[in-house]
Amino acid sequence: MRKVLCAVTMTGAALALPLGGGAAQASVTDTLRACLRYEGRAYEVCTAYVGNSSLLALVPYYKWANSSNPARAVAVTNRLRSRYYGAARRLIAGRVNGWPAGENKVSIPLFTILSVSSDLEHNRAILRTRETWRVRTKSNGRTIYREIGRPHRITMKRVQGLVLHKWVVSAIR
Repeated sequence: MRKVLCAVTMTGAALALPLGGGAAQASVTDTLRACLRYEGRAYEVCTAYVGNSSLLALVPYYKWANSSNPARAVAVTNRLRSRYYGAARRLIAGRVNGWPAGENKVSIPLFTILSVSSDLEHNRAILRTRETWRVRTKSNGRTIYREIGRPHRITMKRVQGLVLHKWVVSAIR
């Protein structure tokens, strides 16, 4: 029941993202389905990365980090800071820092989760993924960032949240 509730919640939240039409919905569903094959902490880590860190923090950051609306830019930066720590945050901020000012169009990212392992004794988890991302400027549609099936090794750290714990991205390779 927990997996179904989480998948429904994550799908609903992801569908609220400003990403586009039917193709975006299918990608989110496929990605979340990939997480459903895991159990226990591995499942928790997978959905934390795909849902909270990628779809609900990184996608809006890519879209609005350089927005001319300062309130929007601050809001997405704060959300990113809550889900990406240390080297991972510096990598992403450095990438976006070189992008032109203004709003961007972000295609729904595609994920293949290759493996997930977690170590609660050290509050750490590792995901191996293949990811496809595309970010274009809204003004002229020029591609400013693109990955196609790029392999990543994502290190996540279990930290204290407001009520319980949460998983955050601490390194991306």
